[in-house]
Amino acid sequence: MKRIILILFAALFFLFNESTYADVSYSIPYYSGELIIHEDNTANFKQIIDYDFDSSYNGQIVTLGQAGKMPEGFYIDPNPVVTVYHNNILVNSEQEVTDLGDGYSLKIYNKGQKGDKVVVVVEWQLKEILFAYQDIAELNWVPISDWDRTLKQVDFTVKTDFISEDQNLYAHTGFGKRQPTITSEENAYHLIATNVSNRLELHGYWEGSPVSTEFKLPTTRKEDFNRLENDIAFKQAAIHSLLDRAFPIAIGFLAILAIFFFLLFKRHVEKHHHFNKKSHLFNLPDDLPPLIVAKYIYEKTLKSELNQTSSYMGKISFENLLKASLLDLIDRQILTVSQDKELSIVSKDRASAFERELITFAFGEKEKIAINQLFSTFLFNKHDIKALKKSYKGEELTEKINHLGDRFNHKLESKLNKIDQLVAEAIENKALEKIKRDFLPSDLKYYRLSLGASVLGLILSIVALIIVVIIGNVISPYSLVYLASIILVITMISYFAQRKKVMADFGFLEARGHDVLQDWVSFNNMLRDIRKFDQVEIEAVVIWNRILIYATLLGFAQKVEKYLSTVHPQFVENSLYQSYLFISPQLSRQTKAVMSSNSYAVEASHFSVSSGGSSGGGFSGGGGGGGGGAF
Repeated sequence: MKRIILILFAALFFLFNESTYADVSYSIPYYSGELIIHEDNTANFKQIIDYDFDSSYNGQIVTLGQAGKMPEGFYIDPNPVVTVYHNNILVNSEQEVTDLGDGYSLKIYNKGQKGDKVVVVVEWQLKEILFAYQDIAELNWVPISDWDRTLKQVDFTVKTDFISEDQNLYAHTGFGKRQPTITSEENAYHLIATNVSNRLELHGYWEGSPVSTEFKLPTTRKEDFNRLENDIAFKQAAIHSLLDRAFPIAIGFLAILAIFFFLLFKRHVEKHHHFNKKSHLFNLPDDLPPLIVAKYIYEKTLKSELNQTSSYMGKISFENLLKASLLDLIDRQILTVSQDKELSIVSKDRASAFERELITFAFGEKEKIAINQLFSTFLFNKHDIKALKKSYKGEELTEKINHLGDRFNHKLESKLNKIDQLVAEAIENKALEKIKRDFLPSDLKYYRLSLGASVLGLILSIVALIIVVIIGNVISPYSLVYLASIILVITMISYFAQRKKVMADFGFLEARGHDVLQDWVSFNNMLRDIRKFDQVEIEAVVIWNRILIYATLLGFAQKVEKYLSTVHPQFVENSLYQSYLFISPQLSRQTKAVMSSNSYAVEASHFSVSSGGSSGGGFSGGGGGGGGGAF
């Protein structure tokens, strides 16, 4: 899940970071274009480009293309007139024009530094700019297509030396994008566009035969021109409707529907999970071994809690499971604690099968062990990795360390699985009342509906993002919104699946099971609120040695011990409390060492040694192209 989100964020960074590979840092706050078309079908094209530099630079680049669908005879004079203003001062500059085959690249050598403001004026001479049909002269030209930076504001003027009774001009920057505003005068059009990051296409006509040319076309065009623009307008409206309304509404509705169905699923599964959080029980609900209580009541096992977060108050953790189990064995005199901080095995005869396995886990093959050596046969030695790094390199080192981690993990997990399996068998053998059941297919009806709605929302989000990419609208709020919706829906699906797994692991609580769990909830509440009770209530508890074991299991041992040692010190004088105080700090260190060993081994098993290391058609099919940047 995390990997998917990171990949999506990396894709977003790539899409929006236009200057990833550029050495020069700059922006273009203003671009002005002026196209003046003459009666002989020639034209003057003037560009004014403002550069704001945030780093040093050597000059600027301006390109003008003739690729794609352009009129027969279209020609760009390769000797433009160039004027450069450096911080509002006219300066001399050297230019170099390169023939690209489908256009020209103008390189202007004009060295400067961070903070400079440069204005470049380029005047081009063009021939055969219009398609001359029998009924209209058509402009189908792309003056902007390949700039390295977003043009924050574009002003463009199209003028003619002639006047036509019927004329029109359209400007397009891409489907799904905000289109330029156009105003017109008698023989001129002026358009304004903001944040032009891809292309600007001009498509217009002048009725009659306003230009003279030897490349007169034998067909008419006006009807097709209007049909094409109507089709563009329809597609533009449809895409706006899809991206602005249809997709967001559908995705939002499906997300709400998914949440609604999941809440219905949760309500059905947890209908017996409502407990009184204020009731208190001062005696043990049942005097079962801690590992059996953890599995039978809370569906917690040593294996399930091994990789969970460390212990905190009110939580059953790997550390608390081991500490409570060892305290239970001490209280039952299966183990004993000596004054020199050693644990000894008194007798295994009264221990059940899972407890004997637990003792082997803690003691190894020994009969007596120092507390700070508990679980020593299941502690990962990081020095082994250092030794391997001294002896091996490359892929062989990777293989050796992976094998070391895998071997340790197998050993530890096999031991914990064995203990957990024996605990489950002990529960069966005790014939404890069945308080939970596995999920039935009918229990999952609403979950499947929730998952279906989520997946459908994800598909719609992906389709919307694909449309955004196809229409060339990658760098836009749309891509950000739909990428965010993909991440959100994936997060929802992951959360639903995780919560469903937790519920399935716990099981479907039966009505009778509610009463059993309520007793343990009430007991837990008593431990939580122990400082609130008066002396009479506390003195009614006569089995504090057993209470301490379950307080340890549930994460309240320190709270109980602190309260009794300050308010009722007589209760702390019994041997189990003394044993708890005696062994608890080192036992905590040893259990945490097992968890850390597991983490080290997982890292080792995944260890690896690093090996190091435009001008297509637009809306109306127009050609040309223009771009630039800085170097």
